[in-house]
Amino acid sequence: LTAKVLLLHGLATVPANIRPGLPVQLHVADTDPFFPEPDVRAWQHAAEAAQTDVRIFRYPNSGHYFSDPALPDYNDTAAALLWDRILAFLD
Repeated sequence: LTAKVLLLHGLATVPANIRPGLPVQLHVADTDPFFPEPDVRAWQHAAEAAQTDVRIFRYPNSGHYFSDPALPDYNDTAAALLWDRILAFLD
């Protein structure tokens, strides 16, 4: 079993002792007011500086919690794509 990190709907601090090469995926709404593009870019630079294998997926026309069908931010197209990507990542 290979360790992987999956971040949904938000950022987390990149630990100083993160393992180089660790696969990391970030999935966030394209215009998420909680995680604007400059913050995502700064997080990406920190993850790359720590030598993680980082991939960022931005979902257009989506609200913050776009994958939760019980909330008004839900976007069925973005949610389906999110789950396809997650399943491929975890496979």
